[in-house]
Amino acid sequence: MSIEEIAIILQEKLRQEEDTRIVSITTEEISYNETENKEINIRAQRIRKNLELYKEDLKRNSTVPYSFPVIYGNNWETKINEICLEIQKEHMPNVKLQRFYQLGVLLEEKNWNELARAELKKYYSITKIREVWKSSSRIYQLYSARGVQNLFEAKHISPFILNRMLKENFDVLLKEAKETGFHELFGFSQELKD
Repeated sequence: MSIEEIAIILQEKLRQEEDTRIVSITTEEISYNETENKEINIRAQRIRKNLELYKEDLKRNSTVPYSFPVIYGNNWETKINEICLEIQKEHMPNVKLQRFYQLGVLLEEKNWNELARAELKKYYSITKIREVWKSSSRIYQLYSARGVQNLFEAKHISPFILNRMLKENFDVLLKEAKETGFHELFGFSQELKD
């Protein structure tokens, strides 16, 4: 097995574990960038502290019907091109959230496979692909469970927050989205849930 193959396996393992440390390997040592890890822990604590705000976002009811802008293109690749360019130039978190959801819809069409990941490599660096993949996956899961109309009501949830959120906190948020979406769909009030 070549060094490149081992590096790819290691990278995939880090991705699966959601380990964001920077690993440096030389002939003399293997080191991890712990400073980066401390920053991530501080950020994760801040996000966890604001979890109730994110839950409030999910509990908001949309009263005005919204719709996504049309993604033009004759095929899947052209649509990916358009939405990736939109994501790169968009600066408003709420609109960016919507674009990432749309990207998630397109990636879902390919079952989040390697072909889909390879298509993203045309638009993002290797490190950026990981962020884009994670953000679009989490946003797609969250708002598919909650209901896409709620996307337009988000005040605190953003791609940045969801990307940096620890898995256990995202799982709490996803559970809230599923419960709130279910209760809204079947006409139950939030009080019945408690």
